[in-house]
Amino acid sequence: MKRIFLLIVLIMSLFTGCGEKNAPDECIEQANQFVSYFKQKDFESMYEMTVYKDPYLAGTYDENSTIGQKLFNAMSESLNFEITGSKQEGDSAYVKAHIVTVDFNKLLKEVVSDYGEYCKENAEAITSDQLGGILENILDEALKNTTPYEKDTSIDFVKKDGKWIIEDNVGVYDDLSGGYLTYCFSVNSNLGSSN
Repeated sequence: MKRIFLLIVLIMSLFTGCGEKNAPDECIEQANQFVSYFKQKDFESMYEMTVYKDPYLAGTYDENSTIGQKLFNAMSESLNFEITGSKQEGDSAYVKAHIVTVDFNKLLKEVVSDYGEYCKENAEAITSDQLGGILENILDEALKNTTPYEKDTSIDFVKKDGKWIIEDNVGVYDDLSGGYLTYCFSVNSNLGSSN
């Protein structure tokens, strides 16, 4: 009886093991390319790699803004993206990765708070021409003392017309940017609720 039971367990484990497949190499390559585009701040190319082409970072990066450049340069320079696994199930697949970067949600909250305090305390002494420089200095200081953001994330894929395409997922953009989109959404929500 024990032999039959062991034989059944062995056969079941073989079948369940055979059913799992790693994601195709194409998905691994696309995941790495997607992150490479993020590091290059080539958001349009990121959107083109996805099913619905949702521009999650559109309007949040101004390449002509010194502050925007510093912020997004820090995002791309601090990002460490390491693939930890993958799986395919029919016409769906995913690539798992571990992300280490800066907690930009926390950093921006602190920058805005410090900026507001500084402007309040020095309201009589500062001019509108100085505001940009003050904010830049506060950001520079905050970037010297950052909190790490560490997260496991998943880039999901769907097969369409014989090709693997990244499914749109705001969570992946948020993870790559260290919670930056969480910060943006909370600001928009607060602005919306105050109207």
